[in-house]
Amino acid sequence: RVAGEIDLAAPHSSGTAPRPSPGMLELHYAPRAELRIFLPEERERAADLARRATAENRTVGALLLAPLAAPVQHPLRMPAEPAVYAQRLYAALHELDDRGCELILAEQPPDAAEWAGVRDRLRRAAAA
Repeated sequence: RVAGEIDLAAPHSSGTAPRPSPGMLELHYAPRAELRIFLPEERERAADLARRATAENRTVGALLLAPLAAPVQHPLRMPAEPAVYAQRLYAALHELDDRGCELILAEQPPDAAEWAGVRDRLRRAAAA
């Protein structure tokens, strides 16, 4: 049986604008868990969030550049090199999802140009 001709150039939607690539979408990869980004100077606030979540019997994970004095069941120490952090980020988020985390605390990387891509990916992941 032959299905007939298929026009691969035909748009999939009714709009005429090209579809953006996944990396250009505002929402890229988002974990199932709530993702909260905190600045290094907000470590105590992040620790309070972890304590409250734990008191509510929620499982807490974290993406950290430095240790956090808080009840985090699944802390992941992230690489201090931006390129390595970027390569590891989505795998780390998947890992925390797979471990059943309901809250993920992510320390915002440094405000240096070489970290811009990582900060953008984290922001998109938290946008959900």
